[in-house]
Amino acid sequence: MKAMKIIAIVATAVFCIAMAVGITLTAVGMEDGINTLEELFWQSEGQLSHQGPDQTASADGLKKIKLDVGAAELIVQRSDRSDIGLSYTSNRPVEGKSPVSLSESGGTLTVKTLDQTIHLWNFFRDFRLVRVVIDLPRDYSGELDAEVGAGTLTLRDQHTFSSMKVDVGAGECLMGSVKTDKADLSVSAGHIEAEKLDAVQVKLSVGIGAAELAGLTGGASIDVSTGGAELTFDRLGGDISCDVSMGSVTLELPSDTAAEVSLSASMGNADQDFGSRFAGEDRDGTLEGRLNGGGPYRISGSASMGNIQLEER
Repeated sequence: MKAMKIIAIVATAVFCIAMAVGITLTAVGMEDGINTLEELFWQSEGQLSHQGPDQTASADGLKKIKLDVGAAELIVQRSDRSDIGLSYTSNRPVEGKSPVSLSESGGTLTVKTLDQTIHLWNFFRDFRLVRVVIDLPRDYSGELDAEVGAGTLTLRDQHTFSSMKVDVGAGECLMGSVKTDKADLSVSAGHIEAEKLDAVQVKLSVGIGAAELAGLTGGASIDVSTGGAELTFDRLGGDISCDVSMGSVTLELPSDTAAEVSLSASMGNADQDFGSRFAGEDRDGTLEGRLNGGGPYRISGSASMGNIQLEER
């Protein structure tokens, strides 16, 4: 009984916080139709007129970049400069403690946007919009480790990393073109989107959020709870495994993809639209057979109350 009371108290607290945040964003958007923090940034584009002091760091011996994005917008782009540059703008005069810090130690560069306390009853006066821009040398190809809270991380241009890890809470990560050996991506209640992710292996974990990854060329390991994941492959270069609870996974594959298929769903669906290109069992939530005669790679997975869909591009 005591445990149940504790659970009830925690659940009530989470609900109240969610309602407070929702009411706040609704109040901000009443006049201009703003519904999300991202829209708030874009609507306030003209208000980010206060420039903070630029910061720089050496790129010599740099092996890893760590990004900690709180409620700010952080943009990473490539440039012709030999060092690393950081600049930021804000909707409020830059005074007191900087909203972003940059430090370097042991071959690791750490960029962190500092947390801010927001009083819901005085939102307009206390809330600070911050946009941070990081310029990386074009030849940097080390590791990337990013954690996104409620803000937005954007990887502009073309990037090459030896490996990358991105953990998104309630925020968003938007990627242009990224090439890497290993991509470890997780999203709780937020959103991850990639225009082209050329990775040997992708590990993707989705809670109640969403992931849209395109331009894939390798293999993938996918774990979805109640959210959704859409993966579009330019070509299949490795095995795909899926574990779905109540969410959904859609795999878009080229029509000439040759692979062994073993997918099943208990109370959900496992389906394909390759038609005669698929040979095998396709009924009662079971896909067991071969695409285009089979091949060196295997597409396997199971869904409890969720869905797994194979779609022909």
